[in-house]
Amino acid sequence: MTVPSNLPTDILLLILEYFYDPAEIRRLSLVCRSWIPATRLCGFRRIQTRSWHHLLQLLLLCDSPKETLSNAHVKEVAFALSDLGYSSFKIERFVETFGRSIHTLRLNGAGIPWEQVSRDTGEAILKAFGGLATRLELVQFSFETSEAFVLLLQHFERLQSLQLVECWYRESHGPSAGIQFDIGRITDLTLVSDPKGRLNTYGLFTNCNSLKVLRIRPSRILDHSAERTAIKRILEEAGDSLEELDIEAKLPCEVHHIEDVLERHYLFTSLNLKRNTNLRKLRVAIRFRDSDYTRRQPRDYLLPILRRLVEVPRLSAGLRLEVLDLPFIFDQEMEWDVLDNLLQHPRLPCLKEVRCHTFVCFSASDCANGDYTKPSETSDRGKELAEGLRRLKSRLRRCEERGILVVDVDYGLLSIVEPNVEKEVPEVVAIESSGRGIFRRMKSAILRRWGRV
Repeated sequence: MTVPSNLPTDILLLILEYFYDPAEIRRLSLVCRSWIPATRLCGFRRIQTRSWHHLLQLLLLCDSPKETLSNAHVKEVAFALSDLGYSSFKIERFVETFGRSIHTLRLNGAGIPWEQVSRDTGEAILKAFGGLATRLELVQFSFETSEAFVLLLQHFERLQSLQLVECWYRESHGPSAGIQFDIGRITDLTLVSDPKGRLNTYGLFTNCNSLKVLRIRPSRILDHSAERTAIKRILEEAGDSLEELDIEAKLPCEVHHIEDVLERHYLFTSLNLKRNTNLRKLRVAIRFRDSDYTRRQPRDYLLPILRRLVEVPRLSAGLRLEVLDLPFIFDQEMEWDVLDNLLQHPRLPCLKEVRCHTFVCFSASDCANGDYTKPSETSDRGKELAEGLRRLKSRLRRCEERGILVVDVDYGLLSIVEPNVEKEVPEVVAIESSGRGIFRRMKSAILRRWGRV
């Protein structure tokens, strides 16, 4: 039986649009059938097809007279082009059905050369989404030449945001002469380097003076001069327009490499922010990979970056930096007094938040009063968290006194699953208390959270 909603449609849509989990929105259609158009509109925002077969099934479903997916307000679409069975007709049908609201296109190559994508499929995608997508994400593609890469990007006339994940070209002698891509329209740029240090595409970008947000995931290669030069030029061209810089890196941490990393990687030696005087948010998330998970981060790896930030000779009024996000410093060995004093520098008069992050893994026995979202204050885990927070506040005492120290805590509830007969160890499932579902499955009770890539 259909129960009519008493809420005006515009109010209902506003509530659903800001609902935390789209999966919960989709389940609302089971409560009231008259809500189906609204839940489809706000609940189906992303479509990901992993093969031509999945795309065909979706289009057959849309042909049903009882379908409700045509009400969906799809914003993002992802194609896995490692499956080479897509046809131009199916892509055109897809765009006719869902294309009115799509603004993000993600193409995942899984390491294949772009030239292996069939010409029919490639041309159909570029024709269908070239004038539609304002955000493009290219993941794990190689290109025969730098010119082939630039020609691909030039098809997207409305591009405002670009994400490149492990994309490189195979020209052994470097980019073709005069081949560059003007990113004057792009305000949001994400660059994730190829882990093997192959020729990335960063040096092909020019006219970066509209860039407001830049995310860098640099290579682990210590002497990657081409990448260093390209990043330096992008930062210089962005200048005062850059408002947010996000740096995240995994670097080698063998004992005999630590000093090499700090002395040779451009993050610590030549990352120059002197032209980015309008920077409002800076995130520095650097992790040192090692087979020994108990090893602490090297001391003072943050100080060279922060010192260059405040030592801007041509700046007299001070930086406009408001948020400094340092997610991996919660419980590390470093020059805490030096760091605390540096954050009080006169060149940082606008600093409002120094953000840190930690993760607490707990079991049901650590909870009280039926609250399984976090451990109770009297449990061992709760006491460890409280002690860690107290220690951090004492280390960054001046930041705490100013009220700018902010600590984000993620809670993970561990539930032990009964092992099968064949298994020797129980399987542990970590579930985030925020309701986002299963975080990670592991074969031991130790949860090692390395963050997102």
